[in-house]
Amino acid sequence: MTNTLKIKAISKAISLIFTLYLGASGATNAAPLVDNLIFSHNTSKLIYTNRAGTKITAMDTQTGKILHEVDINLPLRAKLINATPDGFKLLLTSPKGISVIHNGTGKILRTLPHPQGYKITKKRHLMVQNKNGSLIAIPYTKGNKTTIFTIHTGSGKIINPLDLDKVQPIQSIGFSQDNRLLAYTHRTMTGLMLFVYDLYRKKPIESILLLRHRYQSKQLSHRLEFSPNGKKILLAFKDKISVADRQSEMVHDWKVYNADAVFSANSRNIIYKSSAAGSFPTVVNLASGQKHTIQTKTKKTSFKLLQSFNKNLIAIPLAGSTSFILLNGHGKLVRVVEEKQKI
Repeated sequence: MTNTLKIKAISKAISLIFTLYLGASGATNAAPLVDNLIFSHNTSKLIYTNRAGTKITAMDTQTGKILHEVDINLPLRAKLINATPDGFKLLLTSPKGISVIHNGTGKILRTLPHPQGYKITKKRHLMVQNKNGSLIAIPYTKGNKTTIFTIHTGSGKIINPLDLDKVQPIQSIGFSQDNRLLAYTHRTMTGLMLFVYDLYRKKPIESILLLRHRYQSKQLSHRLEFSPNGKKILLAFKDKISVADRQSEMVHDWKVYNADAVFSANSRNIIYKSSAAGSFPTVVNLASGQKHTIQTKTKKTSFKLLQSFNKNLIAIPLAGSTSFILLNGHGKLVRVVEEKQKI
């Protein structure tokens, strides 16, 4: 057998093993065709970009009719961060700073400079806005020091830098519903630490340890979410969902493969969707631990959840399409809405 044939045979064998592994794990890598998804403030529209970040679309959440489309041209080496909570703008980062794009025109309104001498994180999930979009929190590094800067998205003013010195890299970050608190996690020798910082009082107020044997490095959380009543914090890991009670400091886990999750509108439940093939959206009662699945006609959903500003709607994009499952704020199925092109 020639070297070329040997290489082809080895490649086929690796491909077959990989395919069998995915089949055994039940995982699906199908992705939606949309990105930067957001509800309009009154939930009448879903606004999103294509995955390439070259077009913004606004769709009616009742009919699926396309209401508006606009092309956007990103600056050189720019990366979209996310839409603002009001649905009117997009944020992007580039070497020049944080830029604000108007969703209606696709034009850049302003560019906010990066803190001088600091290097911005490359991880998009760590660039997090507060609940009204007036602030964005981003970890920056300078030498071996990490600082979380909270930057006003209108003026570019740095509101309150959190100097974390030589800690491990930030793993997740999020604001409370009232915009007063900022929580973040980072790894220590004993485990993952969850910190809560009061932006008004400019001081840390809580720290909760998530033991290391339960949270290995491969299980990093990308979702950090306060409950609407502010009493609990949700973290979504690779193999579980964890909810920390801020008063008791107790942490409860639900073993779920690669899931995204949000709190229900009344803070009593969590709603999650796993990326495992054949999985349905699921509601968990936090008091009893009881689960029930939300039966939908299709299982081909992504596992990313978007909750509206008022917590009354949740959108789950369908894999490989521009359609969405809509749930109400308590996890009940509302409808499936499918994008209808303009005639």
